[in-house]
Amino acid sequence: MTTIFPTCTEISFPKFTDHRGSFRTLWKYDSEKNAPVFIQDNLVHSGKEGTLRGLHFQTPPFAQGKFITVLKGGILDVVVDIRKNSPDYGRVQSKIINQHNHFGLFIPKGFAHGYITTENDTLVLYKVDAAYSPQSERGILWNDRILNIDWGIGVNRSIIVSERDQKWPEFSNFHTPFTQESNGE
Repeated sequence: MTTIFPTCTEISFPKFTDHRGSFRTLWKYDSEKNAPVFIQDNLVHSGKEGTLRGLHFQTPPFAQGKFITVLKGGILDVVVDIRKNSPDYGRVQSKIINQHNHFGLFIPKGFAHGYITTENDTLVLYKVDAAYSPQSERGILWNDRILNIDWGIGVNRSIIVSERDQKWPEFSNFHTPFTQESNGE
């Protein structure tokens, strides 16, 4: 297990292969490690490379912790610390997750999250520990100048992004509901 932020955890499970195919555990609850209990699984298909989703989060009391993994294809996963008094506030970290590297990423409450597909026909599974609440959904502009996220798109590549994701506020106009201590609880 490694981390990108101290509270975002990379979780890896071995893949077992034989003449029949393969087997891999995607998530395992561990009560001794105070693991989250997920209540909803979401499956997202993106047909084209360069499909961008994010940067999203939900406000308390509907804030969500997420476990992200890729079943097919690949993504550049992006996480932004939005906990007001965190030493990492406003810091961005990213990680490539694909069908070959056999891991997932747990992103706790208090982080904005997004990703861009790095391959056509990508299938992402993410588990959440709170139900979706449309009135609690928020976001930060994906191409914000202050955050300066390197989405790996280059000059000659186009992206596919929703109209909604193009209208989120910039980071300079963003007011977070999270603190390092509360994480939206």
